[in-house]
Amino acid sequence: MAKLEGCFMCNDPMFTEEGSGHPQVIARLDVSKAILNRDWQFFKGSTILVFQDHMKELHHLSTEMQHRFVDDAARMAAALEKTFPDIKLNHGLFGNTEPHLHWHMILRRETDPSPRTTIWEADFPNVPQSDEDFRSLAAEIRRNL
Repeated sequence: MAKLEGCFMCNDPMFTEEGSGHPQVIARLDVSKAILNRDWQFFKGSTILVFQDHMKELHHLSTEMQHRFVDDAARMAAALEKTFPDIKLNHGLFGNTEPHLHWHMILRRETDPSPRTTIWEADFPNVPQSDEDFRSLAAEIRRNL
């Protein structure tokens, strides 16, 4: 894995191979790692795909790597939809807070407080999860990969 000194996602064990047993880890895919988003579990199942190497933008990847990363995202989206059939997935590649290529998959439901807006347009509660909560949810999603 090509790492950048000072990059949180390059160096935190949860995002690297050393952190495969971390409670939030769903799976290691072809070129990314699927992690349950710690702060957005009000939207149960919300996931982050973290690209395996330090890269700032999707278009900086070779065409082959772009396709492989998008394939990982499609595979994870299908697993999330199978696990939670009542969802509408919102996808986001932002990177302005952490400039390491990562893909947000936010699970939205009609029962959300503001289901037709982005999650940043309305307040939502923080729903802390225990390690066991994360492990159980990750295992449920993993069964559908």
